[in-house]
Amino acid sequence: SSGSRACASLSLQYEVYINEESPFSSILNNQHAFINLAMVLFYLPRERARPVRVEFQLPQGWKMATLLNASSATGEIEAANYDALVDSPVEAGNFDSFEYQQAGAMYRVVVDANPNDYSSSRLLDALKKITASETAMMGGAPFSHYTCIYHFLPSTGGGGMEHALGTAISLPVSTMRGFAPASRGRP
Repeated sequence: SSGSRACASLSLQYEVYINEESPFSSILNNQHAFINLAMVLFYLPRERARPVRVEFQLPQGWKMATLLNASSATGEIEAANYDALVDSPVEAGNFDSFEYQQAGAMYRVVVDANPNDYSSSRLLDALKKITASETAMMGGAPFSHYTCIYHFLPSTGGGGMEHALGTAISLPVSTMRGFAPASRGRP
């Protein structure tokens, strides 16, 4: 339109509330961050299809995982457009990460929890059975990589949110009793 000019750089500041542990919400505290990007990033309707890049400034020693790529060591993520970006929550902190390959797809499991509250081998064995069953029903994996982000919380409640390239799941730590590491004197 007449009178409009190209903008080479635009900087905005705004505030969002992110203090809720849930795969439907976002949290940022001194232990970790889980960010549901659809809650915190706005978009310009006419520019929604443009490629996007977001840079996170992580505290020293933290790492970051998203559903978009296998490693976000730089704190940057890129997506083909706004919709692809916000369909990928971000986990940052000192989480555990595990990988396995199955039927042509790479699966990554990100767990933000006390390592004493679960057994990674038991969790991965259960997930391998689930992913094998589900992809067999679909006639194969419709993706090359898939990420599961888990939070085992001390509170009750929980839930899960499915995304194109992964899922985010919160469970009360009490539900992990069958997946806890075996202690002495216990089989």
